[in-house]
Amino acid sequence: MKAKKIIQRSCFTLMLMMAMLFAMSIAVSAETVPVTGLTQTGATKSTATVKWDASASGYLVYVNGQFVTRQTGTSYKVSGLAAGNRAEVVIIGYNNETLEADEASIYNFAMQGVYGTGIAIYAYSTPGKPGNVANSSSSTTFDWNPKSSNAVKVGWTLNAKDTYAADGWQVVVSTVDGKKKLKTLTVAGTNSRTVSTSFNIKSVKNRGFSVKVRGYITLNSKNQYGVWSASKVVIPQAATNMKLSSKNRSATIKWKKIANATKYEVYLCKDASVSNPKFKKVKTLSAGKTSYTISKIPLYKRYGIYVKAVVKYGKKSYKSVAAYYDTAYFSYA
Repeated sequence: MKAKKIIQRSCFTLMLMMAMLFAMSIAVSAETVPVTGLTQTGATKSTATVKWDASASGYLVYVNGQFVTRQTGTSYKVSGLAAGNRAEVVIIGYNNETLEADEASIYNFAMQGVYGTGIAIYAYSTPGKPGNVANSSSSTTFDWNPKSSNAVKVGWTLNAKDTYAADGWQVVVSTVDGKKKLKTLTVAGTNSRTVSTSFNIKSVKNRGFSVKVRGYITLNSKNQYGVWSASKVVIPQAATNMKLSSKNRSATIKWKKIANATKYEVYLCKDASVSNPKFKKVKTLSAGKTSYTISKIPLYKRYGIYVKAVVKYGKKSYKSVAAYYDTAYFSYA
């Protein structure tokens, strides 16, 4: 008999709790007002601004599930975001000045399907600083063979801390010293964390350029720009032409001068047939020299050769990036 009473009491307690929760949900539903038109209108590297249609006497604002403020206005700026990140913003409207339920309960009930009157949106800060701009160690971020073409491929990667892909990118190509803008490109966003574009600018031939990149998000047909990457200076390797001679099994390379060159460095690999050939600097030439000869190349050995320029602009010096090399091979004496 005693056990039966305990069970009956437990059932009564459970039913009472369910009734209280139901009553609270009805109360919250009656007090809250549907909100419409929630949209993001602005962004910086650390903030995101949202607005909504006026439909109530007051509004509760929640960011990432946490209550932030009560207000009468119809816009709110989320602050403290990291660049390239987002926050979930929930707005709940109400007309009762003295809400009976606490903010946490209102949030829980208002976001339910049955009594839901809350509206949510992801609000984004602008993209973070891109990295690996024109990084010559990878063909996905850089490619330029000045021997065959003046077309340049430049790539970059999203900031490692960005949590979303940008809607698009702005790429600015300037002179090496950065004093004159040569071209501005707009690149569509992708889901990849590595993005690239190509351009062909006549004035960069035998000279080089500087490039910088920034991402953007589009809000109401207007681009909100993120943080610029560092400017990357790219100096082309010398566009060499090679002539082989069976006499002394020699290879002579010639090239046109690179603008502002102070010297040239010749790099040689004595076994360019391997998958990852190793090059070593074998000669430094003055700025007036534009040719170099290698003699007595062994039979059946494939030599690799390329030339870098060292240039100076003002007080700053830069060195060519190397993406290609010539090969010399003799199969007979």
